[in-house]
Parts: sequence; structure tokens; C-alpha cells
Amino acid sequence: MEKIVTCPICKNILEKSENSLKCKNNHCFDISKENYVNLLNIKEKKSLSPGDNELMINARQNFLNKNYYLPLAEKLVEIITKSNNNYVLECGAGDGYYISNINKAIQNNCYATDISKVAVKKCAKRNKNLNCFVASSYFLPFQDKSFDVVLVCFAPFCEQEVFRVLKDDGLLLIVKPDKQHLLELRQVLFGQNLEQEKNNYIYKQFNLIEIEKLKYNFFIDNNQDIQDLFQMTPYYYKSSNTAKERIKKLKNINLTSDFEICLLKKK
Repeated sequence: MEKIVTCPICKNILEKSENSLKCKNNHCFDISKENYVNLLNIKEKKSLSPGDNELMINARQNFLNKNYYLPLAEKLVEIITKSNNNYVLECGAGDGYYISNINKAIQNNCYATDISKVAVKKCAKRNKNLNCFVASSYFLPFQDKSFDVVLVCFAPFCEQEVFRVLKDDGLLLIVKPDKQHLLELRQVLFGQNLEQEKNNYIYKQFNLIEIEKLKYNFFIDNNQDIQDLFQMTPYYYKSSNTAKERIKKLKNINLTSDFEICLLKKK
């Protein structure tokens, strides 16, 4: 772990001291047995267990472990390895599926943050070579201009904080669902062939350099994987009990993956 991690209390550099990270003001943060550090300032917590709940996290891990989204992970690796990107951060990394694939490819300094302690614990278990932290994307515990790449996959982030921790020539990657993503699942749930609503984000501190599209079909042939996919999406909390019953009865489904990968640079 390089000297880029900062104390959430006083913002000084944290250095490893036995099984802890300490700053010069003796603020101390233990390294867990799973090899992650909780740097979430209590002032940043809006609930006892911030972030995604355990049901959603477990469902996401179960689904991603089946590699239905491996083409997306491979596309991200392809983009990142095109240049000499040594320091990569994923904000809102969840259980670490994407950053772990990136780490295996570049074998360099990969960092992951998420506000959910449950998610970060799973992330650290997935790949012991990752530097994992419980932290808010709105208060990233890193020095200015520390990273060559910041990755955000389907997660909220703070533009100002990403701008701060990204090097001047760094790359911001934002992954969003495109119009036809999981179109067939929404049809089962809502009875209509509804396309995904597009969010046309406007960034004040970044220029959009390029948009990469990734679209493919995949087949799920067991109900548990369908349930996991459903429970990891916001649709689970927006669906009626009748719609949930329809999902429970599905034995298989053909689905469309439709992703948009935005590549941005600092202005």
C-alpha cells in the first residue's frame, strides 16, 4: 500500500504500523482479518448500516460470480490496459468483481471503496491483492492526484472528489445501463416493452472523450440466478408482489446486456 491513503479525521497520510494504519496525530485504524480498513467517518454515516443492504449485496455477488457480466469486465480491462495505468480506484466497488478482474490483468496498485462494510468485506475476500476501504465516495480517503484511473460502475459518485484524486492526465470511466439493458426482465415485471430511461449527465469538471458501447445477449437457465439478478437491481424494490411472483415462476430467460462506458478527462 503506497502512501496515498489519508486519515478521515485530520487528512494526514496513514502509514502501516503493525496491524493498523496510523497518522502522525496517532489516529489509528485497524486492518481487519479480511484485510480491509474502515475509514468511514462517523459524521458521514446517515444510518447504522449505510449502503446497499445484505440481500442486494449477496444477490449481486452470487450473480456476478457466474460471469454473466464477464464481457463488461473484459472490456474495462481492455480500456485500462491500453495505456500505462498503474493506480486504479473503483468507487462504489461493491463486492469487487470488476476491480478484481482489473487487478488480475494489470497486477498493479488497485484500490476499492464502498460505503457498505458488508460489501467491502466481500471485496477483500475476493482478492487479497486489493487495497479495500470502507469509505464514502463523497469523502475519498486519498491524497490529491493519486490515481491514473477512477472507475464508477452503476454507482453514485462525487464529481469534485473524483476530480481531486485523479491525476491531471487521468481517466474517469463511468459505466451506465443503456436503453435496452435487461429489457426482457422489465417486460416480465411490468408487462410492457419498456426501454431503460437514459440519464444525460452533464459534468462540470470533465470533458467526455469517448463513449464505448457493449451489447450482447445471455441466457439464464435456472431460477436462482434469475432471482439473484432481480434482487440486485432497483426493480426488486419497485415491483408489486404480483410481479415478484412472476419472477419466482421463471425457469429460464433470454436477456439483453446493454452497457454504455463513458471515458472522460479533466478539463
